[in-house]
Amino acid sequence: MKIRRLVKVFILLVILSIILMAGLIIARSYQTPPLVSLNKAYQSINRAKKAGAAKHSSDILKEAEKLLSSGERELSNENKRIFSLPSYDSAVSLFSQATILAEEAAKTSKAKQQDIESRIKKSFDGISSRWGRSRKESNGKLVAVDTKKLYSRIQTNVDMARDLIAQGHHLKAEPFIKKADSLLDLLSHKNEDQQNHKARFANQYSLWVNETIQESKRTGKLAIVVDKEAHKLFVVKAGKVVSWYPCSLGYNSAYQKLRAGDGATPEGKYRITQVKHASKYYKAFLLDYPNYSDRLRFAENKRKGVISKNSHIGGLIEIHGGGVSDSDWTDGCIALENEHMDRLLRDAQVGTPVAIVQSSNIGRGK
Repeated sequence: MKIRRLVKVFILLVILSIILMAGLIIARSYQTPPLVSLNKAYQSINRAKKAGAAKHSSDILKEAEKLLSSGERELSNENKRIFSLPSYDSAVSLFSQATILAEEAAKTSKAKQQDIESRIKKSFDGISSRWGRSRKESNGKLVAVDTKKLYSRIQTNVDMARDLIAQGHHLKAEPFIKKADSLLDLLSHKNEDQQNHKARFANQYSLWVNETIQESKRTGKLAIVVDKEAHKLFVVKAGKVVSWYPCSLGYNSAYQKLRAGDGATPEGKYRITQVKHASKYYKAFLLDYPNYSDRLRFAENKRKGVISKNSHIGGLIEIHGGGVSDSDWTDGCIALENEHMDRLLRDAQVGTPVAIVQSSNIGRGK
């Protein structure tokens, strides 16, 4: 009798356990994991990464990723429960916090990115404007070979920066902006050196021009003054400027000639030694370069190491035809339009004085 009662109790307990387990299974089937919250957190973090949060707001992004990992652990632990209903409240809360932080990281990153882009764009605009002014100021001025190379390097860096900014790669553009800025500083120093050189020799230039004009006034004959900076050849007769012609110079026109092959047009007082009615460049006047002063300067420059000991002084400096272009193109000579060369041939002759200076006041405004 007692055994029978115990069996009944056991069976009843088994039935109740089955009912309880069935109820638990049914209840668990209604407890769905918070996958929406999980996916939202993942998506927010991915958007933050695409916005550059790993670079611009890494601390906030890392905290969001920690919260996401903690939420995933909570979710995994709750899913392992067998004899009790899972509670996803903690996981949902962690996913929600991760989402909020990820969105904050994205917002912060975008703001910093905009600040960076604005700063770099402003910096580029400043360099571009400075470069534009430099080019405008250089128009018509004497240019040296090394300065021309500098112009090319500046333009290349400005173009690269502009293209990268247009493509949205502002940070990649920044090194090119800095390089252009550095090269513009170098250009500024070179221009300053050139101006200092012109100021230092201004009295010498003035003396050469005045002596040449005074000789023309005294003899009543023709004289020639070449103003390199103005790119003009002035014809003087009886001490007065009677006409002028545009001219092109050596491709390294900014400097005094130092040696053969440097592309510079010499500066000094010269004379025509030969009239050529047939020349490589139409017609020509050969000048007496190198004269005594040129040889002294050449020897001094060699002694000081300004030029190589193997350098040669050069020669065959002419006033010739061949035309005038927007850029200096000769190897050191003075080029005129052929028709102007014909006009000059009517009066110029062997012995005609020629002053070549970097800058003068003669004919200014003409």
